[in-house]
Amino acid sequence: MIDFHTHIIPNIDDGAYNDAIAREMIDEELQDEVHSIILTPHIRYKSDEFLSCQKLEDIFEDFYYKFKTKGVEFFLGGEIYYVEGVIDALLKNEIMTINKSKYILIEFNLFYEINNIRNVIADVVANGFKPILAHPERYAYVNVEKMREYRDLGAIIQIDSSSILGDFGRKPKKLAHKLLKRGLVDLISSDCHSVGTRRPNLKRTVEYITKKYGEDTAKTIFETNAKQILEEIKQR
Repeated sequence: MIDFHTHIIPNIDDGAYNDAIAREMIDEELQDEVHSIILTPHIRYKSDEFLSCQKLEDIFEDFYYKFKTKGVEFFLGGEIYYVEGVIDALLKNEIMTINKSKYILIEFNLFYEINNIRNVIADVVANGFKPILAHPERYAYVNVEKMREYRDLGAIIQIDSSSILGDFGRKPKKLAHKLLKRGLVDLISSDCHSVGTRRPNLKRTVEYITKKYGEDTAKTIFETNAKQILEEIKQR
């Protein structure tokens, strides 16, 4: 399997807070039969915590030296929090894309639609990027109709496994399942942050999806879609 959204790099954001936790998270991914991990620390452009491309590449080099693991491929990316100026910065190669490809993992405010997501997705796509929309089922202001529109505009819909399993509460779980029933989910990722409440859990999620929605649905999301996107990411 492929995990497109993780916070495993230690001491960089609100994910793993030391090397031991990072190692345990990688071991759990291996146990879940994950062979490719996209590392997506939070990227907050224009903030004091902004991680530049150079800084991320230096951190990744150190990470890879410490944590390279037989049977696992690591790819560097970032979870980009959208603010004004992000698209221009992407065009200037100032913000890390996934493996320096045209794919970006982009998130918006969880509680308020500060930016018009529809317009942002259209702009991102018009500028040649391929947006993976991070955990939109957790946004308080979206619904199935909006999600269908985002997808029609070119967004890839990525749902958190913990939303499906109910770990984020009733509302995200309900919307996640509505999207699954309507075939509007492209990717499911762990968005793992720790070995506590937000741990790697893709195998458990695959089993759940297979039982509830059938083997074909699970195969489309976890194999067909994921493999196709990963191949394009590798080609850059």
